[in-house]
Amino acid sequence: MLCGTTHLIDAMVFWWPAYRLGALIRFLTGVVSLFTVYALYKLLPMIYRLRTLDELEAEIIERKKAEEEIRHQHVLMKATEDLMAKKDEFMSIASHELKTPLTTIKSYVQVLLGKARADGDNFRIDALSRVEKQANKMAMLIQNLLDNAKLLEGKFDLVIERFNTHELLTEVVNDAKIISSSHEIVMKDCEQVFIWADRTKIAHVMENLISNAVKYSPVGSTITIGCKTVDNQAQISVSDTGIGIAKKDQERLFERFYRVENEKIKNVAGFGIGLYLVAEILRIHESRIFVESTESVGSKFYFNLPLSNEHL
Repeated sequence: MLCGTTHLIDAMVFWWPAYRLGALIRFLTGVVSLFTVYALYKLLPMIYRLRTLDELEAEIIERKKAEEEIRHQHVLMKATEDLMAKKDEFMSIASHELKTPLTTIKSYVQVLLGKARADGDNFRIDALSRVEKQANKMAMLIQNLLDNAKLLEGKFDLVIERFNTHELLTEVVNDAKIISSSHEIVMKDCEQVFIWADRTKIAHVMENLISNAVKYSPVGSTITIGCKTVDNQAQISVSDTGIGIAKKDQERLFERFYRVENEKIKNVAGFGIGLYLVAEILRIHESRIFVESTESVGSKFYFNLPLSNEHL
């Protein structure tokens, strides 16, 4: 920079005819020097950022590791998708194959139970009632599997109708009391409201929510069914005083096949599709399931459906 400035000063001082050639050379030298300084000013930061061979080699190794990890993740994802597809296929076939014989079993049990009651044979009544209870639980499980298959095939259609929620909940609760006699199932603050929805599907939602509450609540505890109007909608809920659900699990609770990892429930049977079906049925109804839960205190599941403003 100093050299270039000196040449420029010399050029101006010696700008006489006899010295013009020398002055011109000095002038050009000064301009070149100044441009050199400017170029170095721009290039030096780039030069300082240049990496050494060791740094370049380390970066190449890191990139290869990242690419290998991505390939590994893709392989795992493909394997998981294949496994899920095979699992879905097996459950679909199994549920269809089990439905017919189970229906036959239930029919014969009901006939035998009727005869036992007519004969007043308490032992047969008790034994057949237990069989019927387990058959009903199996029927619910098979229905879940069938609904899961229909959802995957895109054949899950709704039959929308207007119905009384109080009547539906009464039916569901009465059936649940027979299947789950180990718990007290009560209706509280249930209003006489009418809604538009698929009655059968909403009954299935309630059956799954009650079954879930029974599974994760201590024997003898109370399961409460509620229904009230909120902002021109019917809000239906199922509350329990069970083990509760951790925050981290609440986020994934409605994923297909998701099971909460908890020592307290490691012996509880299930496929992890009940709450998934609940969420999907409500999604198709343009609604959603909500959960409020505290560990060791209990849980409340609830959803909203539009009221029918028509008068009877």
